[in-house]
Amino acid sequence: MELRAWLSYTGKTTRLTFWRTLGGHREVDFLIGDKVAIEVNATQSVDRHDLKGLQALMEEEVIEKFYLVSNDQMDRVSQGIEIIHWRTLLSDLWRGLIV
Repeated sequence: MELRAWLSYTGKTTRLTFWRTLGGHREVDFLIGDKVAIEVNATQSVDRHDLKGLQALMEEEVIEKFYLVSNDQMDRVSQGIEIIHWRTLLSDLWRGLIV
């Protein structure tokens, strides 16, 4: 798991967890402390349905940054969520731009 390896490598003691609504209908794959939420999706074309989990978490107003990581080649921002290719995530993570 790249995120856990990165946290270990940098010596950061930030918790790595996940989030799910009480009803279990929406979830987000990774929370890095209370700073970053990352949803991972294998799709090559992100649409509004793919943003639902992050949008539900945004309503709680406890996380600062939101990312949807996918195979979609076009990096962009939609409704406050950064949609990025997985290679962009790894590059930005190791350069210290995510956390």
